[in-house]
Amino acid sequence: MRKKRKGCKQIRAILFCLLLSFGFSIVVQAETLPCRSAKASGFYRHPVTDTIEDSGGETSEALGQSMVTNVVDTNAMLEENPEGGYYLSLRLHMTDNLSEILLSVQEPGDSDWEEVSYVETASGEDQKDLRLPVESEETIVRAECYVEAMGRSVIFYITLSDFTDGNTGGFVQMGSSEAEGAKESGSAENDVLAQATGLITGEGQTGSGNKGTTESTETAESVLSAETGEVSNNVQQLNLSGGVWWMLFTVIFCANLLAGAVLLAGKVFLAHVLKRKNILSEEIVEDETEEDDFNAQDLLDDYWEEPENEK
Repeated sequence: MRKKRKGCKQIRAILFCLLLSFGFSIVVQAETLPCRSAKASGFYRHPVTDTIEDSGGETSEALGQSMVTNVVDTNAMLEENPEGGYYLSLRLHMTDNLSEILLSVQEPGDSDWEEVSYVETASGEDQKDLRLPVESEETIVRAECYVEAMGRSVIFYITLSDFTDGNTGGFVQMGSSEAEGAKESGSAENDVLAQATGLITGEGQTGSGNKGTTESTETAESVLSAETGEVSNNVQQLNLSGGVWWMLFTVIFCANLLAGAVLLAGKVFLAHVLKRKNILSEEIVEDETEEDDFNAQDLLDDYWEEPENEK
């Protein structure tokens, strides 16, 4: 009876560990940021002012728009940051021919661009997923990248529309703790950038241009890469997304489940072996007892038969 109770306690302990692991997995999944899918549209002309900033000008509009359409994937994802603002995930194609990608953002009605840092969340043979912070759903993204085939930099724009719930594009989602760390890292980088390049003027106003090829921007990029490049790369490598955490805990849960099943099967097998051994021991004891009883009875019979033979 005690053995059965002890076995039940062990089984309950195994089930408790499995449920605990599953609970951790659910918690990790719940910590990912709320997200919506969106349609991303690429433009060679500015979608609001209708101006062309690219050096190719109007004569290259047809070729430029064709290239932009092939580069910008229509799938995008917008994640809501609990601290304010959003994180936008974009997918770019033909990245094997693109380099020195710079991203800036602009709100409708503004004339200035704000350069932002981004994180590469996924990459393939000819495509990359990039995540960047934006202020609103109407934010316009300005992309500048060097096109190897053209031998020069190209400038184009990206806007969002047609929002739907969920992550239909299969982007890597961001965890709330990762968003908090990214915000702190971004603030530190902006402080270094402002102090190193003198973007804050004597009157206390922040200066910014509408072109990404000015001397101040080039100086800012060089100083930022020299001062904070290593820190930024380390943060990108250490920050794991919510999807990765969910996959990790799913693997741990399955491993615990398999280990629990193996332990339970081993326990049942061991109990069966011990029970079989006890049964065999009891049978051996019974056989020995019967044999002893039989020998004693023979002795008694022989003892009582001798007097009769003597008579």
